[in-house]
Amino acid sequence: MRNYGSIIGAFSSLLLAASALFPAHAQLPTLESEQWRGFFAGQSNKRFQLGVSSQGGIEIKLLDRSGSPIGNRPYEIVPIIVETLPNGTPAFRDHEPETLETTDPTTDKLEKTTFRAKTKSGIPFEVTVEESRGIFLLGGRVTDPAVTKNPVAFSFVIRMPDLYTNEVKKIEETENEREKKKLLKAFEKKTTGDRASWKWTDGTKTRQSLNDKIEISSKEINGPGIAEFEIEAVAFEEHKFQFTAAPNSSMKLVGRSPEAAALNSGFAILWSQDPAKDPKSEARLAVSVR
Repeated sequence: MRNYGSIIGAFSSLLLAASALFPAHAQLPTLESEQWRGFFAGQSNKRFQLGVSSQGGIEIKLLDRSGSPIGNRPYEIVPIIVETLPNGTPAFRDHEPETLETTDPTTDKLEKTTFRAKTKSGIPFEVTVEESRGIFLLGGRVTDPAVTKNPVAFSFVIRMPDLYTNEVKKIEETENEREKKKLLKAFEKKTTGDRASWKWTDGTKTRQSLNDKIEISSKEINGPGIAEFEIEAVAFEEHKFQFTAAPNSSMKLVGRSPEAAALNSGFAILWSQDPAKDPKSEARLAVSVR
């Protein structure tokens, strides 16, 4: 059985690195408009905007009916390489921003764009972002697997942050027990419809309230791998995120620790290609918002 504890430990370090992925100095060329400041490429529709950062990350902002961003934080998608070490432990390799390069022009009407980079350990890879009828198809490939003797897989990390930080903090800091129970009851009523649903690669389907504590990284949750994942929450203002792994790829949920936790307290989705089944790296991660 895969050691999920080792995955969580290595993954936690990656999430910390990813949270600081967007420094001030750009490496890919950037657009000049205020809306796309700090971005190399992007596109907006009625529900959300997706942008490729000048630092090689991908950001999604949900939009309300007036076209304004919902919430203060974007949802980040980070390209990485998963290197399996001789002892079976996965090592998550993010890229060095100074190695980023592209021959494509900047654009705020993204149809398809490609950029390249290397990990800190020197593994070169290529990332492709393509739009098709409101759905973004994300993919990539390791361009020289021979750089390391260990198996490698091109992957993306999708960071889903804590959705209700301020509200939960207010409840926790309330000293009056009667008032605390009142706030907690109101919070639970507000978020009672928040849920995630997913389908494993073997066709098994499941649904989970975002409020219930579960062992997010466990085999019981991830099964043989996740093929489809959908999440809806009041915090998204009637929007739903949908992530679909193409054949020869899959997703898994990863928690911040081995302890049971609610999905609304933050987690990550790891999408990976299966190099053995997809030697040409044609599998894609489809991202959409309904």
